[in-house]
Amino acid sequence: MSDVETTSRAAAPSSGATQPAGEEPTQTTPEESAADFLSPTDEPATSGRSRRPVLGPTLWTCGAVLWTYVILGQLVIEARFPEALAWMIVAGVFAGVWWRAHRTGSAWQIWGPGVLALLLFILEIGFISTMLGASSRRSAAALGVGLCVIGIGQFFVGRLLTSPPALDLHRNQRVAFVVVWVIVVGVTGATLVSMVA
Repeated sequence: MSDVETTSRAAAPSSGATQPAGEEPTQTTPEESAADFLSPTDEPATSGRSRRPVLGPTLWTCGAVLWTYVILGQLVIEARFPEALAWMIVAGVFAGVWWRAHRTGSAWQIWGPGVLALLLFILEIGFISTMLGASSRRSAAALGVGLCVIGIGQFFVGRLLTSPPALDLHRNQRVAFVVVWVIVVGVTGATLVSMVA
C-alpha cells in the first residue's frame, strides 16, 4: 500500500464511506456541521419552544388551577355542586395541565413548574383571603372575578411562553376538545356574570 492511499484512507470519514484517491475533502460550514448534530425532532436553542422551560409551564399550570378553583368554588357555594367532586376536578386539572406543560429535561424543568405553580396558587389564595377579611359580599365577588381574570391571564401567558407542540387529534377527539372548551367558556361566563350580578 502506498503512502498516498494510507493518507487518503486516514482522512476518510469514519462513517465507512471512503473518499476516492486524488479528490480533495469537502469543507463544511459551521451551520452545516451544527445541522448534522441535530435530529429531526431537535430544535435550535433560539426556537420559541423552550424559551421559558420553567416560567411558562408554571404560569400555565397555576393559571389553570386558579381559574378552575374560582369557578368551581362559586359553583359549590351558589349551585350546591359537590365539594369533593370540585376538589377532584381541581386536582385533575393541575395534573393534566402540568403533564401537558412540562418538558423533558433536568429534574428542575420537570418538577419545578408543578411545585412552583402549587406554591404560587397557595400564595395567591392566601393573599386574596387576607384582603377579603370581613368584607362585604359585593367586594368578595369583585375579588373573585379579579382572581379569575388573573388565573385566565396566567393560563394564556404561560401557554404562550411554553408553546407546546400541536396535538395530533383525530376528528372525534377534535370535536370533544371543542365541546370541552365551549363548556369551559360557557360555565366561566355564566359564573362570572352571576358573581357580579
